[in-house]
Amino acid sequence: MTRADEHDARSAAERAPSETIWHITRDGTPAVPGAEPFVHASFTSQLAETLALHFVGVDEVVLLRLDSAALGARLVCEPSRGGALFPHVYGRIEPSDVLGRVRVARGADGAFDLAPLRACTPDLPAFLALQPLPVPRPWGGRRIAPRFGWTDPGPVGEWWLLSCHPSARTELRDGGTLAAWLDAHAGAGLPRAADFPLLLKFLDADEVLSVQVHPDDATARSHGMANGKTEAWLVLDAEPGAKLWLGTADGVRPADVLAAVRAGADDDEVKALLRAVEPRAGDALLVPAGTIHAIGPGLAIYEVQQTSDATYRLYDWGRGREVHLELGEQAARDHRPSPPANAGPARGGWTTLLDDAAFRLSRARPEGALAVRPARGYAALTVLAGTGELRATPRVGESAADTCALRPGDTALVLRECAIDGDGLDLLLAEPGA
Repeated sequence: MTRADEHDARSAAERAPSETIWHITRDGTPAVPGAEPFVHASFTSQLAETLALHFVGVDEVVLLRLDSAALGARLVCEPSRGGALFPHVYGRIEPSDVLGRVRVARGADGAFDLAPLRACTPDLPAFLALQPLPVPRPWGGRRIAPRFGWTDPGPVGEWWLLSCHPSARTELRDGGTLAAWLDAHAGAGLPRAADFPLLLKFLDADEVLSVQVHPDDATARSHGMANGKTEAWLVLDAEPGAKLWLGTADGVRPADVLAAVRAGADDDEVKALLRAVEPRAGDALLVPAGTIHAIGPGLAIYEVQQTSDATYRLYDWGRGREVHLELGEQAARDHRPSPPANAGPARGGWTTLLDDAAFRLSRARPEGALAVRPARGYAALTVLAGTGELRATPRVGESAADTCALRPGDTALVLRECAIDGDGLDLLLAEPGA
């Protein structure tokens, strides 16, 4: 493995592809690595300091806006000045990697005037407010709509908060779908809708869900799908005695569960083969792809998952729906899930609940202003409680910032640094994984 490959493996989770990346040059031509094995670059917010420190005595420079998608694995974000993450390009910067060039000179105050950057920077919003989409399921309940003050459409099993999946695409509050917006802004450093990796839901269970399993990436791709489905749950509400099943019981293999179902096992016999959990509100549980699982009645759950709707039912409690034993046998893995994580009642900044290759989930109960910095390019903010305001951090040349009111149940896709103020806020932040 080359040094660039090592850095890529170590630092891929810290990339920020949707933030504009600039390389500073004096003649406007792309660069190759010099004494170091990489080419230095800066994010927009870092440019002024980079120019002040390293271009003393230079009156004019040319900034190259780089295409993070074209750079691919050559682009690595690593700690540099003051421990902040800076973009480094391991390899040659080709002309095809350059989206635009901007010449900047020193102004009357002696500092470089960066206002011309606005003409070369994609005019993307700081965030996109989303509309929740109700998706009926036969096991659905009526906890979520009253909890967030939404119109009650009757029993709803799932509320899709953020989705580009073709089966249920969420809409922007200002109109249109998130999927269409992403496709319209392709090339600005964001993934296309078909490649968007996250799907967020609220689950509301009045009946037990089927015993099921999701394929991992390798299994899914062997069946022509783009990726598998690892997911995680944050328990919002658990009635006394409510249970979920996560993995198999001690000494039981996935093959034993499948054999029992094929032999005609009843409900109690199936439950005995699974690992029962009595969750508390605030518990966060990772469900790696391949884990046999089920959710019992009396639970309201926030779910973050890979974008996939691949679910193989193994047992359906007598409902008579189709089961997928052969596919389930191919997908099931003998995972031993980790104990639940619980952030507890502490207040303050962001606390990481789960950090997986598929996604990272954090929670905050701020007492004052709180920054949202999408370190991985973009992040999905969901409000569990409280009210407040989401405010964009002004960019170079901006005199005013976009704002958005926050209410319980709101979800927004944050595309660059923002700040939050409010009262009684309880927030979740889902980000793409490594």
